[in-house]
This record gives sequence, C-alpha cells and structure tokens, in this order.
Amino acid sequence: MQTHYSQHLNIFEVDSFNAMIGSEENRALTKKQQRNKRMSAARRAIEKHHENKQLSNDVNEIWLGLN
Repeated sequence: MQTHYSQHLNIFEVDSFNAMIGSEENRALTKKQQRNKRMSAARRAIEKHHENKQLSNDVNEIWLGLN
C-alpha cells in the first residue's frame, strides 16, 4: 500500500513540476511577445518621424522654389 501511495505522490510531484515549468515558459514567451510588440511600435514611430521630416524638407524645397 505504501508503494502505491508513493507512486501517486511521485506522479503528483512530476505533474506539479511540469506545470511549474510550463508556467515559466509561458511567462517568458508572453514577455518576449510584449517586448517584440514594443520594439515594433518604436520602429514604426521612428519611421513615421523620418517620413514626416522628409516630407517637411520636400515641401520646404518646393515652397522655396516657387518664391
């Protein structure tokens, strides 16, 4: 009877350990996805800034060329 109880306890310990590891992996993946999302947003903001700056320069050149 003790052996049967020990087997169930060991299975429970293994399942608990696997759940803990799975939870850590899930947390790490979520953190990585959030970082990638922030990096993409920052990259888009930088590109938009450069586009606006280029547009402003182009408009100024046209405006100065008309005067």
